[in-house]
Amino acid sequence: MIRDWRLRKKIAFGVIGLLFLNTAVGVFLSWQVARQFKTTLPPGSTVGSVVWSPPFGVMLEMLSIPDSSGKNPFLLQADRVTLQIPWWGLLARPFPAKVIMVRPHLKVGSENIDLLVGGLEDDPHDWVLTSFENPVLGKIPFVPFGIQVINGRVDVIEQEIRAEAPVFIADHVNLSLELTATGIEPTIHLVSKGDFVTESGELIGKQEVELRYQPRVKAIEGNLRLRHERLGDFRNLYQYAPRPIFIEGGIADFSMKFALIGGKHVKMTVHTLVQNLDLTGKVGEVSWADILHAVEDENRIYEWTVPAEGDLDDPAFSPHDHVLREVEWKMKEKAASRGLGIPEQMFFYADTPEA
Repeated sequence: MIRDWRLRKKIAFGVIGLLFLNTAVGVFLSWQVARQFKTTLPPGSTVGSVVWSPPFGVMLEMLSIPDSSGKNPFLLQADRVTLQIPWWGLLARPFPAKVIMVRPHLKVGSENIDLLVGGLEDDPHDWVLTSFENPVLGKIPFVPFGIQVINGRVDVIEQEIRAEAPVFIADHVNLSLELTATGIEPTIHLVSKGDFVTESGELIGKQEVELRYQPRVKAIEGNLRLRHERLGDFRNLYQYAPRPIFIEGGIADFSMKFALIGGKHVKMTVHTLVQNLDLTGKVGEVSWADILHAVEDENRIYEWTVPAEGDLDDPAFSPHDHVLREVEWKMKEKAASRGLGIPEQMFFYADTPEA
């Protein structure tokens, strides 16, 4: 009995000691991570509070990063940002961390996009497996091996396209990005879903993305789907084209399945459905209104699918131009079958002099 009691006492003290040590290490590590992270924040950034996130992490509440371009009230705001460090990363430098953002809100446009994605143009092997440098945050003190976004929002702002409001708002965005390694081959897996909404919160579309990327072998495969039911918000998108086109309204449902093999060989299939699409502009003497009415069905729907495959280092192959040329051929053929000839080039390609 005495021996059992002493053994239980030792076990109890051992468990308490381990818990105390775990808490002490967690608090100390969290303090270090928070101190390093806060020193990278640009001037004007604010953090409501910093708290320990058991077992080895730190949570920043009410984070706000200003837009240094001065065009927007902020670049990023988030209710909470948690940096969670796994036990195996305790001694690593920089810290590996899973980043969890709750209700992040991004305001982004051409004025500040470089501040947001700066550094990502480098070799992904470098910044994924070591660290990277960003114009806003400087040298990032941790390596994100996982990113989770919970109920995020992105406002895309471009004054020349839509001065009075964001060009589009992606809301209720839930995103998961994970870095895994099978043997020595790292893989990045991205899944994201969300809505397109109006300024008042009305649902006007959906967006879904799934992407798998292996940086060492330069292989990408993925799926993308975008549906937007108020194309008039993009009215001025092509206002500076050699032949200006203005988007007056309509619905678009776009999907693409794609793969990049060895960093150069592309395989893709693009599918698009448009309904009630209204465009102002002309192709030569033929109006876009006449072209669309010639290719649409009785419900004002026009739908097409185009595959493309080739090598990016082949000067004769451009995925963008290949798809547009196929679409142009399909539209001209359909219009001709209904008695409308379109003699001139409809779209602009890399080799078009006026483009």
